[in-house]
Amino acid sequence: ERVRLMRLSAGGELSRHADITDRNAGLTPGKIARLHLPIVTNPGVKFTSWSLENKPNIVHMTPASWWYLDVRKPHRAVNEGALDRVHLVADAIVNDELLSVINKSC
Repeated sequence: ERVRLMRLSAGGELSRHADITDRNAGLTPGKIARLHLPIVTNPGVKFTSWSLENKPNIVHMTPASWWYLDVRKPHRAVNEGALDRVHLVADAIVNDELLSVINKSC
């Protein structure tokens, strides 16, 4: 659906937000799943997402592995490292095969 490179500068921050305006987002067939592939990163890059119960989950997205992001829920990214972070971000149309892969990794 859409592919782009996204950079978060060293010392940068994406404040907590949710992309709730995207009605096509979701994990049912035909919806759009946002996938991140870290290309350049460092240990100072932390991604936080919050559950519907407002419980935070903090991860460092390791390079060369795909990560699913539910952009409808609150999320935030900070780069406390000395290097810029670069991710390949793909909005993919969900089909049974993609759903199976995402479900296996959760």
